[in-house]
Amino acid sequence: MAATSVDITSGGGLTHGGEGGNDGRQNSSEEWLLLRIGSLPRNSLGWFRCGVGFYNKKDYTKAIECFEKAVEMDPMNYNAFQIMARACIAVNRKDDAIAALKQSVMLDNPSDWQLLIELTSNKE
Repeated sequence: MAATSVDITSGGGLTHGGEGGNDGRQNSSEEWLLLRIGSLPRNSLGWFRCGVGFYNKKDYTKAIECFEKAVEMDPMNYNAFQIMARACIAVNRKDDAIAALKQSVMLDNPSDWQLLIELTSNKE
């Protein structure tokens, strides 16, 4: 499956330089943000945008952590569930991807139906 690129046109993503995000088992997303930025997001949108930044850097584990925080603060954020599912696919967490896609579809996001069907059609 091809990787999905995510573009946030309203800004706010993680675009600054620094050490790479995939060098072994690095800090959690919170530790990374505190170390390099000095603060943490205070709302669902902030965590969502951080997740997109990590996703675009292909640091899927940190992206998933951020999307989990985003949906904890706003359980109606189907965009976070949608991209979290793709990050879960990238790190072979198929069951978590299916759960996130189901939540997105339940929130009436029709764009996730196709991927959900593809993931569940080969499930034993």
